[in-house]
Amino acid sequence: MLDPDVVLRADETAVQTAAANQARGAPSLSKEIHGARAVFEAFKGRARGAVPALIDGAPGAVWAQRGQTRAVFAFTIEGEKVVEIDLLMDPVDLGQLEVALEG
Repeated sequence: MLDPDVVLRADETAVQTAAANQARGAPSLSKEIHGARAVFEAFKGRARGAVPALIDGAPGAVWAQRGQTRAVFAFTIEGEKVVEIDLLMDPVDLGQLEVALEG
């Protein structure tokens, strides 16, 4: 599903949250990661609990805690491959998104 040249962009809140949780085994996260293998490694163990969703009408996923969206994974898809993922955790940005859980 990931394009070999996929790009993951993480907002500052996501980067800081990952750094704060490294002592508990969270992988490191930088603002921009290139390539399917590197993106896979960044998400390893992190995307558990993410559920499919529409983000402003486009495909994506969300991670929620106690019914509140904490992270949005907004996908850009070309053909049948994910070419970009925007990981957003900033509460202000999340509040501006229309999120509809699928299923």
